Amino acid sequence: MTPIQSFNTSNLPERQANLNPVQWNLALGMARKICSDVFQEGGNPTEAVQSYGDSADNDVSVQHWGHAINLIAFAMYAPRRQSIH
Repeated sequence: MTPIQSFNTSNLPERQANLNPVQWNLALGMARKICSDVFQEGGNPTEAVQSYGDSADNDVSVQHWGHAINLIAFAMYAPRRQSIH
């Protein structure tokens, strides 16, 4: 039995190091599901990130599934910017 990935923020920007572990682990689970679906359809990590991300992520190149999972989870967890008009 493999251990569950521990709460690790080492690859996230320093300003985001105070993440809620429950919300982060939920985002990781959803990101793993997205990557799993892309992998099962024959896709690669870059396609997984592009399928979830917005237009700003279209020029990203990801070589490893773990990095793709973290990018997608961070995009889910990151607060959305709202403009005040």
